Amino acid sequence: MTRRTLDFTPFICTLAIFAVGCGDATDPAPPSPVGSWDIWSIDGQALPVHGIESWSLDIRSNGTYAWRVRAQSGDDTESGDWTQTGTAVSLNPRSGCQNTAVIEEGDILKIASDCVSGWELVFRR
Repeated sequence: MTRRTLDFTPFICTLAIFAVGCGDATDPAPPSPVGSWDIWSIDGQALPVHGIESWSLDIRSNGTYAWRVRAQSGDDTESGDWTQTGTAVSLNPRSGCQNTAVIEEGDILKIASDCVSGWELVFRR
């Protein structure tokens, strides 16, 4: 009596091809805003401009942020919470108005129109 064995190799190969071809089709995750950002330009001009000497923005992984502006007229700070939807980052201060920034190219954070001054702010990591 001859014993017959089944060869499952073609079936397994077909499943492997199907799994690879039908993989998860989701878009890659947007870049994280978490980190330290320094002002690159204000209204397209490098610092110092508008009396501002430096401007830093720290976005923390715990959902909070803080920024510090050093200006000829004195220092100013702001802190609050942030949220992200896609590449848009909303900066929600504890007092004052909300700014929405967009992450571009992973290392550029742009606020098209600051809610206080109307300036275009560009930060880099």
